[in-house]
Amino acid sequence: MNAILSGIDGRLERQYTRDFIRANGAILRSESENAATVVVVEDADRSVRDLLREYHAPRAVDFVEVTKRDFASYIGDLTARE
Repeated sequence: MNAILSGIDGRLERQYTRDFIRANGAILRSESENAATVVVVEDADRSVRDLLREYHAPRAVDFVEVTKRDFASYIGDLTARE
């Protein structure tokens, strides 16, 4: 699995819903008072990024891209743990 995805803490207070993660190819990797880091599928729609910038405002949002395959693998692991 991609090292970026393996570092995600599933216990983040404001993690996106499973439905949002699956539908939009985005997951919150980390969040602080001043910034959020979001992992997105490499061809994520620009509107998803815009929505997430708005959601996390006024924090800066850094987007990290991963392949569809890595993201799907991560989602599969999450589903297996449910």
